[in-house]
Amino acid sequence: MQQPQVFRQDLVKSFYELIYKNFVAVESQLVRIGGVNDGGYLVPFNLLAGSEACFSPGVSSMCDFDLDFVRITGKPLFALDGSVDTLKGGELFPGQIRFDKAWLRYNESNDGIENLTLKEWVKRCGKLDSNNLILQMDVEGFEWQIFLLESLDLLRNFTCIVVEIHDLLFVNSPEHAQIMESALNRIFSVFGVVHAHPNNGIIYARNGVNAYPMCMELTLVNRFVVPHTLSP
Repeated sequence: MQQPQVFRQDLVKSFYELIYKNFVAVESQLVRIGGVNDGGYLVPFNLLAGSEACFSPGVSSMCDFDLDFVRITGKPLFALDGSVDTLKGGELFPGQIRFDKAWLRYNESNDGIENLTLKEWVKRCGKLDSNNLILQMDVEGFEWQIFLLESLDLLRNFTCIVVEIHDLLFVNSPEHAQIMESALNRIFSVFGVVHAHPNNGIIYARNGVNAYPMCMELTLVNRFVVPHTLSP
């Protein structure tokens, strides 16, 4: 994708207003699990403690969140990544972690590595009938495909989604801004935002006095099952 050459304050403002107008408040305390810098997320403690399992695509070599989840909850973790052969540190929790070497994608790749949709992966792990799951994903831009294409019925099985959203430089482009806002509007029909902040280790896009993050970490909760109120 070609980088936008003009700073479109109207598009940037519209994008972030969409996020912040979908904030909700929950009763549970938010606890941080994962890395001190990149790879750490705030999660409502009651959803973490009461979850049945966590699905974590895009683990790469940074697995702090995944290992913390298993250590704190004792629940199963399902991890997936096509760039590594195993989950680093997974040997510390035998029998509690399943790793699949595959990509979470909705189009074919040319590298010979298996591609799975989220629904295919959840079905493979035997959790299609579960409705108390957590999804944590850092899939380097493919989150927009998931938000746009995955079944909302499947996504309702997750009480909480923690996700890093990428490629935010392109909210300056009308074409890409429309795609990103469509994806967020679709996901916000089921989920509300309880926390948002820039990735702690990421650079900012700058134009004079204007700056905004290239990536953001969001914590989302399922509006249909998590008691909440609209944030002012």
